[in-house]
Amino acid sequence: QTFQANEDATEVVLNKIHSPVLTRFVRIRPQSWHNGIALRLELYGCRITDSPCSNLLGMLSGLIPDSQISASSIRGYDWSPSMARLVSSRSGWFPRVPQAQPGEEWLQVDLGVPKNIKGVIIQGARGGDSVTTTESRSFVKKFKVAYSMNGKDWDFIQDPKTMQAKLFEGNIHYDIPEVRRFDPVPAQYVRVHPERWSPAGIGMRLEVLGCNWTDVKPTAETLVPTLKSEETTTPYPTDEEATECGDSCGEEEDFHLPANFNCNFDLPEDLCGWSHDLATGYTWSFQPTSTWIGNSEPSPETVPDGKNYLQLQSSRRREGQRARLISPTIYLPRSAVCMVFQYQAWGSNGVMLRVWREASQEHKALWVITEDQGEEWREGRIILPSYDMEYRIVFEGFIRNGHSGELALDDIRLGTDIPLENCMEPITAFPVNFPRMEDDFPISEQDFEDNDDPDYFGSDRNDTLLSTNSPGTPKLDKEKSWLYTLDPILVTIIAMSSLGVLLGAICAGLLLYCTCSYAGLSSRSSTTLENYNFELYDGIKHKVKMNHQKCCSEA
Repeated sequence: QTFQANEDATEVVLNKIHSPVLTRFVRIRPQSWHNGIALRLELYGCRITDSPCSNLLGMLSGLIPDSQISASSIRGYDWSPSMARLVSSRSGWFPRVPQAQPGEEWLQVDLGVPKNIKGVIIQGARGGDSVTTTESRSFVKKFKVAYSMNGKDWDFIQDPKTMQAKLFEGNIHYDIPEVRRFDPVPAQYVRVHPERWSPAGIGMRLEVLGCNWTDVKPTAETLVPTLKSEETTTPYPTDEEATECGDSCGEEEDFHLPANFNCNFDLPEDLCGWSHDLATGYTWSFQPTSTWIGNSEPSPETVPDGKNYLQLQSSRRREGQRARLISPTIYLPRSAVCMVFQYQAWGSNGVMLRVWREASQEHKALWVITEDQGEEWREGRIILPSYDMEYRIVFEGFIRNGHSGELALDDIRLGTDIPLENCMEPITAFPVNFPRMEDDFPISEQDFEDNDDPDYFGSDRNDTLLSTNSPGTPKLDKEKSWLYTLDPILVTIIAMSSLGVLLGAICAGLLLYCTCSYAGLSSRSSTTLENYNFELYDGIKHKVKMNHQKCCSEA
């Protein structure tokens, strides 16, 4: 596929791959260019383990010993089950008969203890030194997955549409891994049954994805959230790229809106289903829309609809403030949804507004603003990805100690009508490295007030990406575009020139100092010598002076 690229030197162009690919290396091949080849690049993606309950359970790392890997048959020692480790193996597992009956052969992994199994990564076999080129390119095209708690009673992963054993798509290349996910199931033993394979026969390497058995235990309450009478059941849009759910993304399933999540804060002291975190010592306060935060009068189009909004404002003493707003519980096991809200961040680089997902075992940053956004209301959009556990959304506002500023929130809702590809606003709020979120949770008040690290508030973020106003060729904000015109070579030349001028000035000063010192020494030496001659030849010296005066008189 040929992707569309730039039309000028500063515009950022976003190209999305239709379906995620599992890879370690990425190579860009320019096809056409203007005035030569030059580019700057960023890749969008994630680690396999970023998806909930998707840890690598030990085939690749070696945590699963060879004794816990078995198979229905093997061709030889070089192709034994212990060679079936993903990526790291020199060869792979080959059964005794290259062309067996479908479902007859299998590769089994004993996890040692019961785990929650959520997927497998399957890869073809490369073959050893003693196999032919054709045999080294063996892979499985389709397969089934069976699981068991005791190694005797086996069940297959079911297709929810047919309620039969699900037939998974396998590899199309012998060395390219493929990820296949399914609903979590408890198991200690996992078997992969090849059903169709390449002309060269069956060849396989494997990794199992999952988590500890106790990590995911949804209750009956989490499966069916309570609805208010005025709320409706709405199917959420599904996006495979955003949800990381693999094959199950294509399945349609209705999800319920969390009770009292959408809120415009029009009624004073009515937070709908949201709540304050009183542990921070500060709370968001209700303000009427007629009260404007900022220095100038607002225009009608900059004020959000409604009667009130939430505000966090610095005090006259400029004491550090932090307030959190916590959402109702959300449970979205299969689908992603777009959250939309209005916000305002006004002040110096001492203000921060951030959003994160709070679950029982993690705090994941989703969105952060760390600089003055002006006195206009802006719209924020965040993708809430699918997650196997209950979680809450937390809005947290900071005003740093010694700084003035104001933050505001309004009209928080789940935008079921917004496509997920347009649900990243502003793009500057999605940096590569968020300020400290998971390293030191929870951040203490003392830690917040005494933090002088400029990177914590990020006064200048060069990891700005792109805007989603235009999906094909999105534009940067004008005030940010100059960052992309900086030439690293030019900056280096300027820096080296400045350093050269500084060194030249230092050398000139040293030379002047040495010259002055030498002149003073010569003068003193001459005076001493003159006095010495006067003592030895006093008469001659007076005679010379007298002759000099006589000559001058005659002239």
